[in-house]
Amino acid sequence: MVMSSPSLLDTMKLCGLTGESWSAWRAVAKVLDGDGAKLTSSERAVYEVCTGRTRVPTEPPAEAWIIKGRRGGGSRFLGAAGTRAARRRYALAPGERAVVAFGAADRDQARVVHSYATAPFRAELHGLVERRSGWAALKALVSRETRWSIDLTTGVSLEVHTSHFGRIRGRTFAFAGADEAAFWQSEDGSANPASEVFAAIRPGLVTLGGQLVVVTTPYAKRGPVWDTFSTYHGVDDDRVLVWRAASTTMNPTIPERAVQDALERDQSAARAEWLAEFRSDLESFVSSEALHAVVVPGRTELEPRLGEGGDYFAFVDPAGGSGQDSMTLAIAHAEKYEDDPDGPAVAVLDALAEHRPPFDPDVATAECAALLRRYGLARVTGDRYGAEWVRGAFERCGITYDTSARTRSELYAELLPLVNARRVELLDHQRMLAQLAALERRPVASGREAIDHPQRGHDDLVNAAAGALVLAHADAAEAPLRVGVL
Repeated sequence: MVMSSPSLLDTMKLCGLTGESWSAWRAVAKVLDGDGAKLTSSERAVYEVCTGRTRVPTEPPAEAWIIKGRRGGGSRFLGAAGTRAARRRYALAPGERAVVAFGAADRDQARVVHSYATAPFRAELHGLVERRSGWAALKALVSRETRWSIDLTTGVSLEVHTSHFGRIRGRTFAFAGADEAAFWQSEDGSANPASEVFAAIRPGLVTLGGQLVVVTTPYAKRGPVWDTFSTYHGVDDDRVLVWRAASTTMNPTIPERAVQDALERDQSAARAEWLAEFRSDLESFVSSEALHAVVVPGRTELEPRLGEGGDYFAFVDPAGGSGQDSMTLAIAHAEKYEDDPDGPAVAVLDALAEHRPPFDPDVATAECAALLRRYGLARVTGDRYGAEWVRGAFERCGITYDTSARTRSELYAELLPLVNARRVELLDHQRMLAQLAALERRPVASGREAIDHPQRGHDDLVNAAAGALVLAHADAAEAPLRVGVL
């Protein structure tokens, strides 16, 4: 139960979100506070255009999904909404804490919004002079602070969370803020993590009547952001507010020329990024049913079977160790089934290795070389990334490095029919499977189709796996027989 309730509009002022550039966000704040009756005529006009509604809710909505273009000020507004929730007083059970949570695709991204929300509680960390009324009183409430959370003497904690549903269950939430939810990607086994996160967090909001506020740029026509938009936009439902607006609506200081330049460079991407339109040029690469059918449950690695016939094939996706990409290695072989010796071979994924940044590339290469030797391999194929450095690093470890004749998009295109025909066996490796499930097909200027990871996603593991499987299947004419059927 909420015992006191400062308004979001006042909190925006406290956080410095003032001036004409924040006028559209002030309309959002009034609606989230249940003060729609206080909208000015110009604010009401913006409300009707952005929501597709004519009626304004008279109570604070349980959920608000704000779909806006880039650089629209969404993260700062989301931080202010969290500050408002943290300023409230709650009737809590002994030992219970009210959590103001910020989620994003990773902790560093969520921490950006968290820093906006906690700025009034820790002004000295920004070198700010306490010139804003109320900041000194808020600073005095801080009892404990870590990199990922701030605890207040009022029983409220402002916390950073990732988009992992299992880590937020059982909490009592006073507020949940989700940043860029259209781009959440899971690498721990869920192909659509955002749905699971929202399903897990909603029960935690019930006790204190907390709001779920999602602020995101749109992306593909799938997932919970698209589902919520298509269900509630333009619908007079007081529980769920959906607001969609272009970047220049939410932030009039953005030069119109910048938007036009982006549209000229890549219209599909720019219409999503700046005009807040969902992309219609994207398609999922593989169905969940087809993917599930080729995973061997519980199999995480196969021991080498040297001397039993057949060859192993390896593919590496190298990386420098200091960026965002992992260095990955996959090993595969091909087999034919005894009851169908003249049929097509089955490509079997035997092993996967990943070195996640930061890492020493020479150490990672040496460990990859050791795994290759376990499977009797003295050569590996990889892409052209840093080709000479990579080739030299493997040669120093006694491994020949061959440059792939196929691009990663071509590898994925060759892998798909093998998956659909159940002519591959995949390891039960959750990060790799999630990357495979997230791959997207999109048209390119040549009229052909590109297959790649989504924006802000990764495909290091699935690139290596696809390379090894395609190589194994392409050279499977002499694949050994084994007992069994698909």
